[in-house]
Amino acid sequence: FGKGQKERLVPISESAIGIINRYLQELRPKLSQLHPLDSKSFVFLSHLGMPLTSRGIQYILHSIEKKTSIYLDLHPHKLRHSFATHLLENGADLRTIQELLGHASINTTQIYTHVTTESMAKTYMAAHPRAKRKK
Repeated sequence: FGKGQKERLVPISESAIGIINRYLQELRPKLSQLHPLDSKSFVFLSHLGMPLTSRGIQYILHSIEKKTSIYLDLHPHKLRHSFATHLLENGADLRTIQELLGHASINTTQIYTHVTTESMAKTYMAAHPRAKRKK
C-alpha cells in the first residue's frame, strides 16, 4: 500500500524479481532476527533489522554517491521523478504514468514528468507538418 493506504500496482522486471527473491531467501531472514517484532510486516529491512524508511534509502543512495564519487543529490523522491520522466520519454501516456504513480490528479503527475529539450524537439519534428524536412 502506498500513501493514503491506496493499493498500488508495481511492475517489476524479471531481473529485479530474481534479486528480490535472493534477498528474501538469504538476507532478510538474518535481518529479521535482529528485531523480530518490528520486521514482521515489512519486506525491506535496514541493516539493523528495522523497516527500511525513505530516510534509510536516502542514506544508502548517499553511500553509493560517496563510493562512486558521482554526486547527484539522490533521494527516493528523485528516483520517482526519474521513473516518470523515463516512462514519458519512451512513449508512455500521462494517464498510464498517473496510475503507476498512484496520483488522484493528472496535474500532480505533470509535476513529476520532466520533458527534456531533446524530447520536445523530436516530438516537434515528428508531429508538426511545417517541421518535417523535405527529402
